[in-house]
Amino acid sequence: MSSTNDDILSKGTEVVLIDNDSICNLINRIIIETVATEHGRTIHTKVIDNNLSAVSYLFNIENSFVRRIILLDVKTQDDDNLELLERHKGFSSTDEIYILSASIEKELQEKCLGYQWVRGFIEKPLTTEIFTNIYFDKRVGA
Repeated sequence: MSSTNDDILSKGTEVVLIDNDSICNLINRIIIETVATEHGRTIHTKVIDNNLSAVSYLFNIENSFVRRIILLDVKTQDDDNLELLERHKGFSSTDEIYILSASIEKELQEKCLGYQWVRGFIEKPLTTEIFTNIYFDKRVGA
């Protein structure tokens, strides 16, 4: 890893979990904290459990972090989070968007990966290995 990447990673990363499943969010926070601890990094985690709050947070609040990783569940009971992908112009061009979903529908995967700003489609559960690869910008998911 280059020193420029090390500088970026050490200056502040935010991971935004967008999922209405509170247990998944808890487990994912633990995984993220584990990876941060193992690599001596500081990662700030924001959990958002509904589409309306996600839109408000992502599009209206100034991002003060050098890097923002978004883990988005597109299939929730209450919301169709594909709308967030449709509204990509509101995302920062530096946002790193990964779909994290329990759905194994091939059509959904293809649709999500059809957005050029989606970096990968990951089937739940998130693991420390998968998040480590995301964090250090290695290829993950479909």
